[in-house]
Amino acid sequence: MNRVAKLNDSIAAVRKTLDAEDDQIPKSIQQRMKTKVSPLLDQLSGDGEGLEKLAGNPAKNLIGDSDSQAGKNRQTIRMLGAGFIVTSLLWASTLAALIDRRFLAAAAYLGVAAACSLTGIIHSPMPGSPLVNPFHLPENLPHTAYGQTPLYMGAAYLVMVAILIAWHKWRTANSDA
Repeated sequence: MNRVAKLNDSIAAVRKTLDAEDDQIPKSIQQRMKTKVSPLLDQLSGDGEGLEKLAGNPAKNLIGDSDSQAGKNRQTIRMLGAGFIVTSLLWASTLAALIDRRFLAAAAYLGVAAACSLTGIIHSPMPGSPLVNPFHLPENLPHTAYGQTPLYMGAAYLVMVAILIAWHKWRTANSDA
């Protein structure tokens, strides 16, 4: 349950308590509480809904990103930033292996990156970067994440693995001649 829904449930519970007749509290105090607290509850409820519209609510697939290019760019930055420490280690290791012309080692690092991106360890498409099952994505996947699912990211890494393996085979075949 998201925070706004919890807030609305709490507001409903307070309203119910205010509406209940309590013989121990004088009627004048009950009426004064209703007239002073009810507008505050209305304002609180409205503020919560307003904040939800501004900040977004991933539980309702509203993350504040529009379908515009800016919304897609924010989603891309969110995905690239998800698990950035692991990503940077894998990319740096890949780069070091490429510089040393150890193409199979670089392919192995990218293979690990492919596995990590499939599970959401890196490049999770969801706000908050939770782990995901690439074959059963949540219903609330951001609409701006179309084309940026874990399967796409994992496939991109696997294409690079295939290129590096082919490069290694080409290089070893040409160095023997």
